[in-house]
Amino acid sequence: KQAFDGTPTAAHENTRVDEAALKAKIVEWKLPASQFPHDSEYFPRDGKLYTVDQFADQIYITDPKSDRTEVFAIPAAGVPIGGSFAGANGVPDWVPMGVRHG
Repeated sequence: KQAFDGTPTAAHENTRVDEAALKAKIVEWKLPASQFPHDSEYFPRDGKLYTVDQFADQIYITDPKSDRTEVFAIPAAGVPIGGSFAGANGVPDWVPMGVRHG
């Protein structure tokens, strides 16, 4: 077996683009003091975005209309650093990053 030698392969990209995506507008919001924002959800009833930061144990609630973000701490509630999967050292061996309580 040989490693890749730089010769182009016979494979060709064949991805179709949805025309609606070409007109999409992407807006980003700065999350104050965020470390690893993850799993954002849009809640249509109040029009806000809810984002969890798994490194900082915080929830960010962003209101696109006012362009403001509120930050709420997630209480540890007795869960050790590393969450339910914490090992003997308090941090799961299989997690190479700073996961906090949840």
